[in-house]
Amino acid sequence: ALLVTGAFSALTVWMTWPLVLHMGDSVVGEFGDNMHFAWMIGWFKKALLDLGGSPYFAPQLNYPEGWHLARSEVPITLVLLGLPFAAAGNPVLGYNVAVLLSFIFSAIAMYAWIQRLTSDRAAAFLAGTIFAFLPIRMAHFRAGHLNALGTFWFPLYFMALFELLQSERTRWKMAALCGLSVGMLSLT
Repeated sequence: ALLVTGAFSALTVWMTWPLVLHMGDSVVGEFGDNMHFAWMIGWFKKALLDLGGSPYFAPQLNYPEGWHLARSEVPITLVLLGLPFAAAGNPVLGYNVAVLLSFIFSAIAMYAWIQRLTSDRAAAFLAGTIFAFLPIRMAHFRAGHLNALGTFWFPLYFMALFELLQSERTRWKMAALCGLSVGMLSLT
């Protein structure tokens, strides 16, 4: 597991180069959605850790009414991935770490499904690599669409669903994973 994680981490660094050299001071692409999501991670950090309030209401936006972020796309699973790094560094660092983790987690999730399905580690590694670095994922990465990078729940969902459909008896762990994956997809 460590070797696979290390290999997918190295591939992520290579495919997103030179982002790793500028984790706390730059984002990939032109200013746009990437800065919106970096701000969102920073706002969640400020609201939760500094102000102790709800991050779903930003009084400084749309002043004087404020803005309810529940009306916007909030990829909560990815925002929460970046939150500890924003707290330790800054929102740009949190955003970039969440982006990089989305590649690693997507590769590992696909690897887990294909390895479980075929018992072939080479096929699983190839599938994880292809899935993590699909052109559509790379395009969303370059455009700053953090909300479209949370694809790691898909392989887990299909792995659980496939096993539920193949099994003659209910497998509660797979049923729970299926439900959890769908739920987390909705939060991404």
